[in-house]
Amino acid sequence: MVRRRRRRGRLIAGIAVAVVLLGGGAAIANGRRAQPPPEGEIVEVVRQDLTERVSASGNIVPPTARQLDFAAGGDIVEVAVAAGDRVTAGQLLGRVDDADLRQAVTTTEAELAAAEARLAQARAGVTEADRDAAATGVEQAEVGLDAARRSLASAQRTAAAAGSRQVGLDQARTERDRAAAEAHAAHDALAHARAALHAAEAADPPDAAAVAAAQEAVAAAEQRDGAARQALDAASAAARSAEAEAEVAAAQEAAQEAAARSEVEAAAAGLDAAQASAAQATQDPRPEAVEEAEAGVTTARATHEGALRDLAGAVVTAPADGLVTEVNGRVGEPSGAAAATVLTGDAGGAGTGVAEGATGAAASSGSSFVTLVDAAVREVRVGFPEVDAARLEVGQPAEVTFDAVEGPPVGGRVVAVDPSSSTVNNVVTYYARVALDTVPEGVRLGMTATTEVEVRTIEDAVVVPAGALRQDDGETVVQVAGSEDPEDREDRPVRIGLRADGVVEILEGLEPGDRVVVPDPDADPAAGAAPPGEAGA
Repeated sequence: MVRRRRRRGRLIAGIAVAVVLLGGGAAIANGRRAQPPPEGEIVEVVRQDLTERVSASGNIVPPTARQLDFAAGGDIVEVAVAAGDRVTAGQLLGRVDDADLRQAVTTTEAELAAAEARLAQARAGVTEADRDAAATGVEQAEVGLDAARRSLASAQRTAAAAGSRQVGLDQARTERDRAAAEAHAAHDALAHARAALHAAEAADPPDAAAVAAAQEAVAAAEQRDGAARQALDAASAAARSAEAEAEVAAAQEAAQEAAARSEVEAAAAGLDAAQASAAQATQDPRPEAVEEAEAGVTTARATHEGALRDLAGAVVTAPADGLVTEVNGRVGEPSGAAAATVLTGDAGGAGTGVAEGATGAAASSGSSFVTLVDAAVREVRVGFPEVDAARLEVGQPAEVTFDAVEGPPVGGRVVAVDPSSSTVNNVVTYYARVALDTVPEGVRLGMTATTEVEVRTIEDAVVVPAGALRQDDGETVVQVAGSEDPEDREDRPVRIGLRADGVVEILEGLEPGDRVVVPDPDADPAAGAAPPGEAGA
């Protein structure tokens, strides 16, 4: 769709010769008789660049807002701005508690220093002091191994002395067995004595002397039985005690011997390690040791840098000059809290306000800590019908005029075209954003702006004034004046192309240098009538 620029009066590069036509005449061109020459001016056909534009109206909006937030979590300890404040690049906006983060930086810094020291030592190799220390370590390990071996020998001798203890245990068990046999014999004798007494008492007639003798035998047997039982109890107790002592002693001796063996093994391993260290102390720096130390430094440095980034994330600063439009969070709340203060309405001053609900502005609440817009930058959001939007591309130049502010057009450039459409008044529309080169005094958000975008430029096109075109029997024609006699005219059919800025591109029928008549519409209402469907916008 071709639009006429709002400004009229662009001069056509070429030579125009004004001739007042006073009389009639006739001319023949390509078999067509020319119409009587109307009053007007004769203009030479020239070449010039021709620019096609599409035009639409839109509104001033701010650029996309910056959503700024803490990179580190924590309780907010400082809110340095409020909605409506203007800030400069690098200015502090807020801070969270960073005590733990600072401690992490200190810790990782110390770990990095230790890793670098180990790397320096690995690269320097073994010193004489290292060799002396390694030799001393071998001597101490040998002394320790000897002591451990002596302890093991002592434990083994103690275990060997268990033979004498076993003799005592065997004797106690023998005495217990003897006492048990005696107790059994005494018990049997008592049973026989009681049986004899019973028999004497049962004789008829009873023998008093036999009964008395049997009673004495029972008493003696009972005395023997009691003594035997006491002896058995004492022998059994002695045997149990001897067995318990033997078990305890054996467990202690086994534990002592096992501990002594472990000490010997540990001392032997320590000696091996000391001897290996001493052997390394006589060698040059090992490449694998240096590589290991370098890897340790790399890891420690990465950890330290991560701690520094975490600490830096405890503060939010302005990345550029701008206007704060929203603040979320208060002191004492965790970062990310949704309590927001939002700037609405004009922020004061021409071209610096933030309008509530403006597209792309931060008036829409979010979860970021601060929303920041560049108060000096403005864009126009323009809706183009689909036939025009198909020709839009990012980077195309544009000119913008404002309905409410007088002044020359402002330059700009297309910075975005929506990939999807919207329907406005039943018309498929695509919105584009045009960034302004400057913001005139008095321009505010939401103001209406008319935008013309240059979508195509034809270089060195053959052009004539649009008023030179007429319709004759369904053909588009122009009246060509003779080169020698201006009144010698012919009507010549032409094929036209782009119309813009009051001129028309001629694709066929004319060449640069030809002279055409541009009739005066006031003198002949039919002259200069635009061909049907070819009128410029």
